Amino acid sequence: RSLEDSYKVIHQRIKASGPASKSIADRAIAWLLCARYHLRSSAFIAAVSVDPEGHSYKISPRDLLNMCCNLVVWDQVVDCFRFAHLSVQEYFHAQVEYNIARVNEIVSTRCVNVFIAEASLVPDSEGRLRHETLGDSGFRMYALHHWDYHCDNAGTPICKGRVEDFLFRDSAVAPGFKAWMLAQEHILSGWRQKEFLNTPPTLLFIACAYGWTDVLDRLSTLPNFSWQQCNFQGKTALQVLFDNTWRPTGFKMTTPKVKVDVLELLLSHTTDVNYLGSACVKMICWAGKCGYLNVVKLFLRANYEINTVDEMGLTALTRAAFGGQVEVVRL
Repeated sequence: RSLEDSYKVIHQRIKASGPASKSIADRAIAWLLCARYHLRSSAFIAAVSVDPEGHSYKISPRDLLNMCCNLVVWDQVVDCFRFAHLSVQEYFHAQVEYNIARVNEIVSTRCVNVFIAEASLVPDSEGRLRHETLGDSGFRMYALHHWDYHCDNAGTPICKGRVEDFLFRDSAVAPGFKAWMLAQEHILSGWRQKEFLNTPPTLLFIACAYGWTDVLDRLSTLPNFSWQQCNFQGKTALQVLFDNTWRPTGFKMTTPKVKVDVLELLLSHTTDVNYLGSACVKMICWAGKCGYLNVVKLFLRANYEINTVDEMGLTALTRAAFGGQVEVVRL
């Protein structure tokens, strides 16, 4: 019998276990497949012992190992759970039920539930939430920093299930997202997610950074929505989009096609793009090279100053001519 055959037998044993045991094991496998780093054992148990509806189960490390039928082990030297062998990880990676979208949806749902729950808590007399009501601090810190990564990897649409409850309440920003923003304001200023923050809270900047078009479509239906507002760093949505698409050391978050959709939407709500300076030159040249002439037209409609130069002293027109972008030159 091969290793894969043995894993199939054990996997079927997990599936045949009781509802709570099976679901906890399923979440544990999902977390091990896509978590960005190994959580301490207490944080990992906090992550997997609560179901999507918020029901919590009190389990020990030994309980978790039994639920996973020893395909997962507890490394007490570094205090973390991991697969018993690389071949176990490879087996689960090959299973359709543990595809990238589903495992990330499981993790993102658990992460956003932290802040949905926090939004319902009553602060103390000094406006603080009691630490013991927030659960394991290690898991909460993971949720604070990485919920957006897992939401993005869960695929589109973003607005579904508990994530939609976390982002929107009717036509306004949901209390859960506001609770996350409040928590973000108290951590290190250099952290990447700072560019998503603004007062009053808005989903504009995080949606632009990741290219979440369904979130932006929801925002576009809001009356008197301001597309020109700035985040805590003084950047507009267009600048955040540029930073997350073209900066050399930036995070590569979405595919170029999605970025084009976002860029077109933002430009359609912009009357003057010249505050972007040389960034305009890069975006126009990129759009022309890729054949996105509508983007170039939107820049021109937004009063783009054609004499703007980049760091090499070249205008978009000059670069387009050098690159043989005849259609862009004609525009």
